[in-house]
Amino acid sequence: MTQTANEKTPTFEEAMAELEALVRKMEEGKLALEESVEAYTRGTELVNLCRAKLEDAETRVRKLEAQNNGSGDTTALQ
Repeated sequence: MTQTANEKTPTFEEAMAELEALVRKMEEGKLALEESVEAYTRGTELVNLCRAKLEDAETRVRKLEAQNNGSGDTTALQ
């Protein structure tokens, strides 16, 4: 599923909810082959989106921690 100009990027929570719904559908085993492939493709997109959002959040938290500590030590977040 390619995003069009009118579609907004889902939030982390929206992406997770959609991913969970896709997994439930796939686990039921009632999807046709093509629907399963489409669901898997969309699931992969959602996983990548969630991963990117988590990495971004982690980077932002590390920067804030470094600013607050003044030392730049971010080992507590690892």
